[in-house]
Amino acid sequence: MKDLIIKTIISVDDPINSAMKEATPHNGICFELYGFDILIDSDLKPWILEVNISPSLSSSSAFDKTVKTMLVCDALTIVGIKPTDHEDYVKNQKAHDETAKAKSTSESKPINSIFADTLDEDDMKLILDFEEEKLRTQNFELIFPVKETVKNYKHLFAEDRYNNHLLWKHLKRPLVDINACLS
Repeated sequence: MKDLIIKTIISVDDPINSAMKEATPHNGICFELYGFDILIDSDLKPWILEVNISPSLSSSSAFDKTVKTMLVCDALTIVGIKPTDHEDYVKNQKAHDETAKAKSTSESKPINSIFADTLDEDDMKLILDFEEEKLRTQNFELIFPVKETVKNYKHLFAEDRYNNHLLWKHLKRPLVDINACLS
């Protein structure tokens, strides 16, 4: 079933990335939750019936309410929502936007630059965000990207992306001492 889910998400990687770039000016400020309806046949083979981009979170029973409440709590924990002072945010946002426009984004870097010995601030942030997210998974299981699955699926992506290659390289041989950075 994991294989089916991974391949389904990879098959819509381009449209998801395009929509995210259009909807948000910055990386890491939104997330999506997908609901997979999967039928398992008599041979125990999984079949996707549909993927909901806005799965219902309403509850029809006490059990349903418990499951969906835990799902929402875990999803928000993984995302790592941090309290923000709105006034400070507004004050600092203009300077941040100007800085972000001035420097090139990781997505526009050539993939072969990953093989250099140095990581820039954006590379470090991507890797640390990924590692912190993994630490917050709680009742979720990370199925991709993990060291054991990257080689099986990376060829399925329609577009090579710098950030994907950076994470895959990090998974193969850690580029950052995570324990030192997170402590």
